[in-house]
Amino acid sequence: SDAGRALFDESLIARRRLRKWVAAAAGLLVLLHIAAVVVPVLRVPDLTLLDGWQALRGTERPSPQVVIVAVDEKSIQRFGPPAWPRSEYVPLIERLSAAGAQVIGFDFTFGTLEREAENNARMAEAMKAAGNVVFGYEFTGMGDPSPPGTSPSDPVQAGALRQFQSVSVPPAPSLIEPQPELAEAAAALGHVFTVESEDGRIRVLPLVVQHGAGAYLSLGVQVARIYNDIPLEEIELTDGMLGMGQWDIPVSPSGEVLLDWPAEGEQAFPIYSFLDVVRGDVPDEAFRGKVVLVAGTASGLDDRDFPFAVEAPGVLTYATFLDNVFRYDFVQAPLWAWILEWVLLLAALGLGIWLLPRLPTRGLLAGVPLLTLV
Repeated sequence: SDAGRALFDESLIARRRLRKWVAAAAGLLVLLHIAAVVVPVLRVPDLTLLDGWQALRGTERPSPQVVIVAVDEKSIQRFGPPAWPRSEYVPLIERLSAAGAQVIGFDFTFGTLEREAENNARMAEAMKAAGNVVFGYEFTGMGDPSPPGTSPSDPVQAGALRQFQSVSVPPAPSLIEPQPELAEAAAALGHVFTVESEDGRIRVLPLVVQHGAGAYLSLGVQVARIYNDIPLEEIELTDGMLGMGQWDIPVSPSGEVLLDWPAEGEQAFPIYSFLDVVRGDVPDEAFRGKVVLVAGTASGLDDRDFPFAVEAPGVLTYATFLDNVFRYDFVQAPLWAWILEWVLLLAALGLGIWLLPRLPTRGLLAGVPLLTLV
């Protein structure tokens, strides 16, 4: 009978065996997908696909409002290795202010140094005259929910949100206070905490850190706020959104924004040498009405890994965030994305279990790699 012959049909036997192997492989993929939640290294393929997608959609025309002044190898040959005396930054602030820079953002943390008392006074005077200088400070003990031992200084507290709605903002019990004279002279202060993905590359920027009862803003947010003259009272943090004036910036429950990298990566923004700027070799038009980020770009000063480069200057994190703000171009991961992810995964695996055993051999040679990629 036909039923009897089916028991000994070699092609049918092979298809039944193939269906078992496909089902076993599908089960293994489901287990790996579940394990990726607790074993971060298993997310590396996902991150690689994300990087490839963003490389394809990255803008070829980043915002012209962002400029970088680099503490590069040429500047180090002239002034010596950092940290420089703070008086060396005075001519830079005066030069950029005279050129009409809208905001001067230092990707540095000017901690308390008593030996720099005279230089601190000179730099503070230059900052007050400019009226638009922003720099950073560091939180310590990130992730520790312990209450702060002492309250931050008034200039640091001036940049905190008192009311916010987000249950997963990372806490920090302590911080390294900036130099008091410089903090008081700054237009704003912002934290410089960054987060690396499972493979060590930076893809997101934490916009807020919780310290005590306040949510403290990132250096990038403070630069954007001062540039657009937005009062602190107009910034609101809710689950999934940081409202800043006319901008609604999509963030994760922990207050992180997914950065939308420009296509040219580290070559996307104009970079001028610190030495060339203070010597007056760069025309005023390069800085007029723009955000000028001052940062170390020489090898070994602030090397970070990004999707587009290994050991690139860390200031690109803030430059990219500001570019996203000025172009109003953000990447958002919706809260329901994990549901869609599971639906697509199970649908693809179900299709494989049903379809692959029915394909001819030539179809299998193309179908298996295609379904694996999906």
